Amino acid sequence: MGFDPRSWARTPSPGRQVTCNIDSLLAENEALRQEVLQLRQQLAQLQTRGFRSGVKPSRPEETTGPSPRITVEQVRRWGEAMADHPRWSALRVGTSLRQPDTLVFSGLRGLIEERRRHGQAPRADLEQELNRRSPGLGTELRQALRGPQSKARLAVKAAFALYSVRAPEWLNEAPMRVVDDLLDRITRLEAAARTEQQAQQHTQRQRQEDKQEQTRRQKQNARQQQTQTKQKQQRHQEEQRQTHRPPAENRVGMDRQRAEALDLLGLRWGASREAVKQAHRRLVKTHHPDRGGNAASFQRIHAAYQLLIA
Repeated sequence: MGFDPRSWARTPSPGRQVTCNIDSLLAENEALRQEVLQLRQQLAQLQTRGFRSGVKPSRPEETTGPSPRITVEQVRRWGEAMADHPRWSALRVGTSLRQPDTLVFSGLRGLIEERRRHGQAPRADLEQELNRRSPGLGTELRQALRGPQSKARLAVKAAFALYSVRAPEWLNEAPMRVVDDLLDRITRLEAAARTEQQAQQHTQRQRQEDKQEQTRRQKQNARQQQTQTKQKQQRHQEEQRQTHRPPAENRVGMDRQRAEALDLLGLRWGASREAVKQAHRRLVKTHHPDRGGNAASFQRIHAAYQLLIA
């Protein structure tokens, strides 16, 4: 314990003399060592007595963390200061409603949501964004705003969404300017939202009109194709009748009246009774006097039908 002067060199360096008494230093060093040993023994005895009596040794008081930067009282003062603004009544709580194709922003709620979506981390909420910029700030704000949401609380929250970590400075020094900035930003935000909504409505109407026009063209093309197909079938049937119907004067062994009746109805030799009936109905609709047809032609058609059906 202590410094042992015996470790010094026996012979002093040239030009230097030792002026201390070696024996006195050794004696003083030994006395100090004995005193330290006694103090250690006393400390051990005190600790032993404390454990036996059940008294726990005292601990140093735990140091509390730093005081919060944002408190409930501070939020209340900020809200009251902003409420003194002449245009405070024009500041609306608003909403942020998600529609099928757009997100409609309005008021303080819309401003908070809009700032979150256009921040560096769109998926993070305001608390996470503030904690990222200043550790603990977002958590303190959430705890200070805990409770029923009021217009003043939302205004404070919107100020943090607008100014981020500099919001306390602005709220303390210029609360009136904060209200002006909030009103200006909300006005521009709502105007942009209306413009975007109108543009999307116009686009939606244009899509509906294009779809209706496309449907109309498809139906028109389908009708034209049906008409062309029907005309083609009719021409083919007429060609078939003209091809397979020999002239009446060249038919050997045929009954002349029956052949003329078949010619009149537009049928071939050997046509069935059902074919005769269908041809008769078709020609009657065309040559009936009530429909502007010739009575003589109608009578000849009816007589031919009676001859073939008998």
